[in-house]
Amino acid sequence: MPDIVELERRIRAALDRIDQGLEAAPAHGGTGGLQSSGKEAELLEELEIERATIERMVATREKHTARIERMETRQMRMVKRIETLSVENQRLQTLVDMLQDANRDLRAGQYSESADAEALAQIEDLKARRQADLDELDEMLAELSPLVAEEATHA
Repeated sequence: MPDIVELERRIRAALDRIDQGLEAAPAHGGTGGLQSSGKEAELLEELEIERATIERMVATREKHTARIERMETRQMRMVKRIETLSVENQRLQTLVDMLQDANRDLRAGQYSESADAEALAQIEDLKARRQADLDELDEMLAELSPLVAEEATHA
């Protein structure tokens, strides 16, 4: 943004110099007097340089804006996935607590053999879900790694 402010200042200064040059130039018909004077030609050249610089700055800004929008979209996707994983994590934590309670009770001998089979099935389910969560986290890390690397190169 400071580059744009500096460009704006430079353009205004160039335009002021052009205006001063036009006011000081004798009145001629058409633009012949403007092109014949060396100072005016120099000012026009400076104005063209400033315009080209502005065009480059605008193109760069648009490129960066598009990149930021893509990154924001990715960030929103990641936030949603993290929120989903957080909810799933809470559910799994509740299951873990229940299984720990069941395990304590089993050790105390308060459950029948059918409860034992149910607890084992819940443990297997919990293991499968945990592995699925780990796989999903690995996918997220794989997706975030290029972003982090890209940011590191642009920093």
